[in-house]
Amino acid sequence: MLKALGFEPPALSLEQLRAYDHSGELITGENIALSFASGFVSGAAIERPVMNKTLFQHMVHTAANLVPPDWKTRFTSTIVSGVDVFHLEEDVNSTTPIAWWSLGGSAPVMAVRLAAEGAEVSIAARLSARQRSHLPTCIQSLTAPPAFGLPPVPEEDIHLIMEYDAGERWGNLVAPRANR
Repeated sequence: MLKALGFEPPALSLEQLRAYDHSGELITGENIALSFASGFVSGAAIERPVMNKTLFQHMVHTAANLVPPDWKTRFTSTIVSGVDVFHLEEDVNSTTPIAWWSLGGSAPVMAVRLAAEGAEVSIAARLSARQRSHLPTCIQSLTAPPAFGLPPVPEEDIHLIMEYDAGERWGNLVAPRANR
């Protein structure tokens, strides 16, 4: 994804990258590349909000374009689908995508897991129409009637998870271990 975004590894030493202070805000592509590189050279998972909404939307759009066409219209549960997130790139002929949508949030994830185990599941959560449409059909989604006066469902909370394996390269940087 970083390559698709045109983000390059920062030209800093490993010591400088490892000492990077993650307290600043992520506003530019350079901020994101530096923060990612810092975690990458340590094999660490880093969770940071991108404060530039336009840049984040561009990142989401770029990631969405990496999702194969037949996966774009559905969410995937890694619990149910059997997608092995740790070995996606081992088989170059694999049909497993390098990017996919995954339904998140505790309630939907637990609902999908329980349904996969054969339980009858009803979920009462504030989900967008898209999220509801991508729940397995065996899960009954309950919504409050308009008379309850709830505010509209907020914009979907999207998390971009960029995983890498041990030994993966980004420019001249090498990950010493996987981050997930």
